[in-house]
Amino acid sequence: MSHAFRFGFGGEDIDIDDDPINQDDVHTTTELPIRPKGTEAAAAPQAGLLRKYGLGETVLSQLPSMISFNTIQVPTAEGTYIELGRREYFDIRAQWLVEQPMYSDAPLAFPYVTHDVVPEVYEGGLKTWEGSFDLACYLGTHIGLFMDFMLGCGTALPSLTLIYHLLSTAPVENPPRRTFVFGDLNPAVIDLTTLPNLVLTYASQRGLIPQNPGDLDINPSLVSSFKDALEERNTDLQAVVGSWFSDYASLALRDTLPGTVLILAAETIYSPSSTRAFTETVVDIMRQSKERGDAVQALVAAKKVYFGVGGGVDEFLKELNDRGGKGTLVWETGEKARGVTRCIVETKLKDDSFLKTEEQKQQ
Repeated sequence: MSHAFRFGFGGEDIDIDDDPINQDDVHTTTELPIRPKGTEAAAAPQAGLLRKYGLGETVLSQLPSMISFNTIQVPTAEGTYIELGRREYFDIRAQWLVEQPMYSDAPLAFPYVTHDVVPEVYEGGLKTWEGSFDLACYLGTHIGLFMDFMLGCGTALPSLTLIYHLLSTAPVENPPRRTFVFGDLNPAVIDLTTLPNLVLTYASQRGLIPQNPGDLDINPSLVSSFKDALEERNTDLQAVVGSWFSDYASLALRDTLPGTVLILAAETIYSPSSTRAFTETVVDIMRQSKERGDAVQALVAAKKVYFGVGGGVDEFLKELNDRGGKGTLVWETGEKARGVTRCIVETKLKDDSFLKTEEQKQQ
């Protein structure tokens, strides 16, 4: 039986420590009581319908006229920081309440504000999870630019980190094609969280972010310049919404060119059922990517164990091994970390070699 449950954050969203380089100070989750699933709205199955679409002009035009935000500092390999804009939770909620009729899954999330996750109905995409922050920090100091698939994207901090660095590079003639695919169970998460955060990332990189926290005016000029910056770098933004069904991988890869594929995910293996579905999807994407000639790997941020829920890294590694994959721990919280150990697992197929970073390739 699946359950709805709440993680142990003190506020409406994760509290990131003022010194983000000190990863040991990021708050950790704790075990709290869970309750049986069974009182979800009748529209629940619609949250899992699978579809893909581009985050182009039509979707960008649906942004609100103003976004309230705060910023998160992510370290870089040079020992400095980048600042990523993140839409405030109260602002997301306000737009949701106004636009509920637009979404078939609109009744599913905010009535569950006492629960962070309702499995197979709402997977917590409106909040920022500490694993997402860990992965963003790791990417900021380790990884080059790739074609990116973010599974269970939510606020999308890891992908935003890559996009910030991409926007920081000067346009070149005939740039390689890059595609960012953002996947989430709920379409409203893409519209109300992921997409606004993409625009906030562009505004932050361009120095257009006012005081923090603050409000950013979303005007046609800003949206147009964001689109132009992506086009100059031959970069496409796509979204996949719905459950991890058997055809998820083929849909995610559709309309993308062969190249270097990086799959990113955070806090997706919190229960046995989510671990099985997620692992199957990751391995399927890696296999289909390899078959068409891609270099591919996955980075999965998670806790060593999710108390009271049944998921964790050991379960993920077992599922991965059973499906022809292999994982290597590449980062974990230090001995001084509070609470449950958090880590990042680098994942590959057993018959494949690890993907090298852009810096390693040039050596």
